[in-house]
Amino acid sequence: MEQKPATLDPLTSDWTRTFWDCCNSEDALKTNGHHVQSLKLYFDSNDHQYYDYDQSSDFFDFSPTSFPRLTSVTFYGMRNRGDLVIDIIRMGSEVGWKELVFTMFDDRDQSRSVVDGDNMVKAILRQAPTLEVLNLDGGSYFKSKDINKLLCSAPNLRELHLLGDTRSEFGEDPCLDANDVVQSEWVCTNLEIFGCSIGGIPRQDITRRISDDSVSYFACQGLHRDGINLQRGVYSQLSQLTKLKQLYLGSPLKEYEEETESDDIFPRQDHPFRQFDCLAMSLDSGLDQLKNLKNLHTVELKDMEVYIDGPLEQKWIAENWPKVKQVVLT
Repeated sequence: MEQKPATLDPLTSDWTRTFWDCCNSEDALKTNGHHVQSLKLYFDSNDHQYYDYDQSSDFFDFSPTSFPRLTSVTFYGMRNRGDLVIDIIRMGSEVGWKELVFTMFDDRDQSRSVVDGDNMVKAILRQAPTLEVLNLDGGSYFKSKDINKLLCSAPNLRELHLLGDTRSEFGEDPCLDANDVVQSEWVCTNLEIFGCSIGGIPRQDITRRISDDSVSYFACQGLHRDGINLQRGVYSQLSQLTKLKQLYLGSPLKEYEEETESDDIFPRQDHPFRQFDCLAMSLDSGLDQLKNLKNLHTVELKDMEVYIDGPLEQKWIAENWPKVKQVVLT
């Protein structure tokens, strides 16, 4: 007697080879597709032997037209194919997705552009009412207003991580504009992981010269009081995320994560692609508004112009974020 789908544990399909090498994969997917609740797939885009061969096409060839119970997917190696992400979302449960995890790039994808990126973002945003986890690996195709729209319409969201492992002039990360943040009402109060840059802030408090230029050459223009008001508005928004455990506001510059023999590389603190329009993360800028984030245990602020390492700020962290042993800075 066939077991009822309601009693089945989630079926996770995990292939690390091409589908051509997987015995009976076509039968397995088409026969059991109506039971599948979770899929995890690895498309090995780093394998030079198969780099010109699109393994993802095998998945669609061997799949049923839909997975009616599928609400969670992790796909590694999508190789810029936003159009395939749209197809995957379309094939899932009609009641809405809970978890979407996609790695879109590898080291060869310098531009970090995505095929049909705008429509991919729209497809993701349509899942906002049910979405609990969204994890992408950088790329500037996810605009500030899109991210903000998600945060204003995803009450079940627990994890949002949009930062890549590294960034460069070719591979930017999504960045929330502080002006969008302060004009919105986020509903994502269940967030436990927040990983996204926040920028667009005038930082007249940065007085040092950067690569022999004034900071105004790199930072946003504006009055000091406007920058402080913006920062306090952003801190106020973040302070509502009282369940937050991990906070990532920056990712490392690519040049410093790879071995290089170049003599032209900038000193890290002076690199023009370092983020200078970010939150200062200082008590003077309003950091004290985040004192109620008592569940925080991980804070990473990589390649950002921040002052959280000051003695007063360090004392404040010890008193208000007791689970944070060290703020990761570069």
